[in-house]
Amino acid sequence: MLFFVAASQRALAAPIILYDVNIRPLPQFVPGTEIVTARNTPDGIEVSEGFKITPFFNQSVGYNSNVFATQSNTEDGFSLSSVGTLVDFQQNALSFNGSVEGEIYNYFRSTSENQNNLAARGVLGYDSGDLGNFQLELRHISAHDLRGDPDNDAGSVEPIGYTLDSAKLIYTKKIADFTTSLSAGLVGTEYDDTLSNSNTFINNSDRDYEREQYEASVSYDVNSDLSFYGRGIFTVFDYSQALDDSGFNRDSTGNRFEVGSVYAITPLLNVDAFVGLQERDYDDARLKDIDNVVFGTQVNWSVTSLVNVRFFVERYLLETISPLVSGVVADRAGIRFDHEILPHWVWSGQFTRQWENFEGTSRDDVLDFAGIQSAYYLSQGFSITMQIQRVIRDTATLPSRYDQNTALVGLRFAY
Repeated sequence: MLFFVAASQRALAAPIILYDVNIRPLPQFVPGTEIVTARNTPDGIEVSEGFKITPFFNQSVGYNSNVFATQSNTEDGFSLSSVGTLVDFQQNALSFNGSVEGEIYNYFRSTSENQNNLAARGVLGYDSGDLGNFQLELRHISAHDLRGDPDNDAGSVEPIGYTLDSAKLIYTKKIADFTTSLSAGLVGTEYDDTLSNSNTFINNSDRDYEREQYEASVSYDVNSDLSFYGRGIFTVFDYSQALDDSGFNRDSTGNRFEVGSVYAITPLLNVDAFVGLQERDYDDARLKDIDNVVFGTQVNWSVTSLVNVRFFVERYLLETISPLVSGVVADRAGIRFDHEILPHWVWSGQFTRQWENFEGTSRDDVLDFAGIQSAYYLSQGFSITMQIQRVIRDTATLPSRYDQNTALVGLRFAY
C-alpha cells in the first residue's frame, strides 16, 4: 500500500515537493488499512543480520482529461513505470532506513509532458541512551513541476524540472514525562530553464532558493492518553537571484510558534490539535509582511476495526514568485475514509478543499480534490491498484482556472 500510494499520488497530482511545505505534518492514521498492509507486507531480502532490502516495481496505465491543466482540456493516456527499494538496517544503537525510487512517466500523444523522476531518502539514527537520540536525514529529489500550479509558466512547452536537496539534524531527549527536540535543517532548490510555446527563453533561476530552518519543541505527557506540546520555528530564505524576473527581492525571515495537545478521548477516538502565530518579514518593502494565526487539527475515529475516518484542517504558507505577492496563505480542510472490504481488499476515499490567499493582492483561489483509491492483494507483496481523481481550481485569474479528471490502474510487486 505504501508503494501504491506514493507512486499513484505523484502521478496524479500530489507534488513530490509537498514534504517541504512549512507546516508540521499531520500523521497518517488508518488502522483499517494497516491490518491489510501488515498481513500482506513482503518479507524483504535479508542481506545480513539486521540488514534488509525490499525491492518493488509498479506498472500502471492511466487517462488524463486535461493534460496541460488549462481550459483547453487536452486529453491523453499515459503509462507509469517505477522501480525502487527500501533499505532497513539495525545494529545495536545504530539504525538506518532509506528508499530510492525512479519513475518513467510517458504520455501516448502529448510527449512534451514525459518525465523521468528520481527520489532518494536516508535517515541515520544513533541512540546514545542517557545522552539522547540523534538523527541525520538526507534527501535528494529530481522531479518536475505539475501543471496547474499557480507558479507554473502557462506558456512553457514542458513541465519544469527541478532538483531539491536537503539535510536535517535532529536531537531528541526524554526526561521523565518531558521530551525535548532540537533540529537544524538546510533545503536547496534549483529549477531548470525552459522554452515557451513561442520559442522564447523562460528563466526559472529566480525560483531557486536556500532555506535554513531551526526548530525547538517540548512535550509533556500528562498520562498515556493526554499530552501537551509547544514548538518554535525560525526560518531564513535566501534566493539565488538578488531580484526575481519581476524585479522583487524574495529574501525573507520568519518565525512560527504553536502550542497543542494530543488527546485520546477513547481508545477509538483521538485528537491532535494546535494553534499558534506565524510571521514572515520580506527584505523588499513592496512585499506585504505576513502576520497571522496558524492552526491544525486532526480527528481520527476508528468506527470499527475495519473502518477509519479522519477529519483534518490546517493552515500553512507557500512560496511564490507571482508579482506583488509575498506568499500564499493556504487553508485546507478535508475528510478521508479507509475501509477493508475483504481480507485482501482495501479502499480509501478523500475530499479536500484548499483556500489560497495571495498576500498583497485580491487574488483568492479555491482548489477542490476528490479521489478514490483501492488495492486488491493477490498474494503477499503483489496487488492490483486503482485510483480515480478529480481536481478543480476556481480562480478569477482565468489562465489558472481548470478542472481535471484522472484514472489509473496498475500492478504493484514488492519482494
